Amino acid sequence: AFASMLCLSLSHWKKKGKKGVWLKLPLEQSDLVPIAVKEGFQYHHAEPGYVMLTYWIPEGPCMLPANASHQVGIGGFVINDNDEVLVVQEKHCSPATLGLWKIPTGFIHE
Repeated sequence: AFASMLCLSLSHWKKKGKKGVWLKLPLEQSDLVPIAVKEGFQYHHAEPGYVMLTYWIPEGPCMLPANASHQVGIGGFVINDNDEVLVVQEKHCSPATLGLWKIPTGFIHE
């Protein structure tokens, strides 16, 4: 039923002039992924709980945005009134960096 409904939907969207389709499938329905891929959908990304597929309708290169591939980090350089610089040691780090001093840094959580 999913395969025929997806095929009919794609035909409808093409007639309507749609360009891109996003298909978000929860893990409970991951058995539908091969059916969507057979129709021409491509993997975009996966997160805990779902997989995202896309379908680009027009001829030519797909213009849908790629999945995020970067993390945002931050560092701070602190100097006090005595011209002392704040440095820290990581509590959890690789053996190669254990005991090294550095400026405070971190990553931004979603």
